[in-house]
Amino acid sequence: MLPFIKSAPKVPGIAEVSPEFAVLLKRQELLTKLWHEAIEELRSVGLLNDAKPPMASPTPTIVDVERRRRVEALLKGEPYEASPLAIEEPQPPSRYWELKRQISDIDFVRAEVQARLNEVASAASAIIREKFRDPHREMVRKMAAALRTVHEANELYWEFSDAMAGIPWGALGPAFVRPIRHPKDRSCPLGYWFREALADGHISKSDIPASLR
Repeated sequence: MLPFIKSAPKVPGIAEVSPEFAVLLKRQELLTKLWHEAIEELRSVGLLNDAKPPMASPTPTIVDVERRRRVEALLKGEPYEASPLAIEEPQPPSRYWELKRQISDIDFVRAEVQARLNEVASAASAIIREKFRDPHREMVRKMAAALRTVHEANELYWEFSDAMAGIPWGALGPAFVRPIRHPKDRSCPLGYWFREALADGHISKSDIPASLR
């Protein structure tokens, strides 16, 4: 009986491995929603592309902290109260500038969240890869065993074809497996597959049919 794979292993999502990823993803989705709402409000009043002079730049030492605090208040639906360190930061003189600052704040925090998402996803992916290293190798070995059987059948079929040389046998409906091609053709896709599996450490040289090594 061929060692067919009856079912693939259940691979968990990154959010299942890392609760932090799920929280960050939800936060990023909400930030994106708020960003689009602010853009839409600017567009609805025809202010999106207005050429107006920029506001005075806030104090560099407090800008990042205050951006995070403003966005946090926005996410919670609470009023923003400037910290004592932000007293000198210019306040928006109109709804236009309030929205422009809000969009800028959200962009800043979204970039931070995305950077953390990338870090968390990378760490969780490493955990998943390690967990499925052996199951994956076992699947490849089972495929190799099945493909060796296919290769052996292909060899027998080509032997039959050679024996039929000189005999019109097209009426029998020749059934060559075109992707596999001739069993002694090392450049066929099957040969490449075996050699790549060997290079990746999934199988040994003895697992490869002699004519494809």
